Amino acid sequence: SSSNSDNEDVSEEIASTLKRCIDAAMSCIVSSAKKDIWSESVTAILELGAAYACCYAGKNGSDSEQQQLVAETVIHRAIEFLIVEKDTVRTESCNMLGWCVRYLMESSKPAVSILKKKGKAAAVTDTNKSNTSGVAGWKLECLVEIGKALQPRLTDKIAKVRSAAISACAPFFNVAASDVSGAMKSNNYDKMIKSIQTILMSIMTNDSSAPNRALVSQIIVRNTSTASLENSEDIISHIIERVKDVDVKVREAALDSLRENVNVDDLTEDQRVEILRYGLTKRYVSDLFVYLPSPYLYCQQQTNINSLL
Repeated sequence: SSSNSDNEDVSEEIASTLKRCIDAAMSCIVSSAKKDIWSESVTAILELGAAYACCYAGKNGSDSEQQQLVAETVIHRAIEFLIVEKDTVRTESCNMLGWCVRYLMESSKPAVSILKKKGKAAAVTDTNKSNTSGVAGWKLECLVEIGKALQPRLTDKIAKVRSAAISACAPFFNVAASDVSGAMKSNNYDKMIKSIQTILMSIMTNDSSAPNRALVSQIIVRNTSTASLENSEDIISHIIERVKDVDVKVREAALDSLRENVNVDDLTEDQRVEILRYGLTKRYVSDLFVYLPSPYLYCQQQTNINSLL
């Protein structure tokens, strides 16, 4: 019909405009000698582009193909910039894809009305109108494609690019992602998540950048209860290993992550002993008492501290 044709034309124009905005932003990075010249404006343009494309794609209606066109155009363009020579462009591409992941996941959540005058009936109605089947197939494909594209950047030769890629992968491991991942019955998605998880665990142990090791320690343990993180015990063991890290910021991040995300009852006796053994040395004691409150220190009552030191 003419209406569908008009919608398709509008979507193509929107997609083309967003693509040109991305190109202009990246060109600004290449042509500028100092980051201060472009940092704020480029970041605003790229995040706005990601938000508009992916949230526009999140609206339900008869024009889902046109919505898909806008989101995929923006995502594909950002992915193309992941392999350019200039590391700053690769960094900003990672940042943009991270925003795309976050907005795609947020746009897939059920929408519930908060208008008090309509009461519970409105909330039920709005929820039913939302995409109760979870993430649409094309959105899932976009998430998988982004995840695969980010993996090479997790091992980029430049530390700040690796950092941006790690942050871009963070939404995959947020607790809030469990609502979305629960509806993702996809082998491709599960394989992508496990592959990213394996790389992140390697980074946490081997990355030469202490801030990157600390960053992974903070994000990878957030959602160990989801199906995407079946080997949560292995993750916790890797986090505990970071309690011994030579860098104080990494130790603090590991202890903070354990405190916020892991119940002491979920730790084995050996793991509790290991935390105490390394946390109560002169080198680490201040970190332990600052970042592990009473639930962790409670195990002192069941352990002979003198035998550990």
